[in-house]
Amino acid sequence: NTTELRSVWVKSGSATVYATGEGLSDPCSYAGRRSMMINYFISTSPYKGEAVRTYPGIDLQFQNTQAMQITYRGLTANKNAPMYVRLKDMIGQQATVYYPGGGAAVDNTVVRELDWEQWDIALSDFTDATPALILSAITEIAIGIGNGIYPGAGIGGYVYFDDLKMYTP
Repeated sequence: NTTELRSVWVKSGSATVYATGEGLSDPCSYAGRRSMMINYFISTSPYKGEAVRTYPGIDLQFQNTQAMQITYRGLTANKNAPMYVRLKDMIGQQATVYYPGGGAAVDNTVVRELDWEQWDIALSDFTDATPALILSAITEIAIGIGNGIYPGAGIGGYVYFDDLKMYTP
């Protein structure tokens, strides 16, 4: 439920975080599970919204893990905005990777993707962005929409997230 979800994923910026999905009949549920919905409105400062999960210090490279995968979907009515994942380590260093990652140009239409899709992010994308980031001591993972720059009036929508996984390709 939303109360349990909010006890783990905390909103930050111009976003509200909800739990949704009761089963296979719910189009906002992935594989019959509940999903996390971020309702974003990024036309006001800080021009981004995110769901943040805090850890005491986890090792993202445990057992040679090399990538992260997030399942997501948006709505065609959403206004274009960049989607990102941000990591923060135990000494406060942060790295942000915008969709699609891998050094490619940022895709602002990703939030309008109607079907469930998987976004694979190499952990090296984070260390390319911030070489000193300590992947063995991550204290925060954030999933967000926006980039901190005023995008124009009325930019908002809903994006659903599910199945955050770490893996070795």
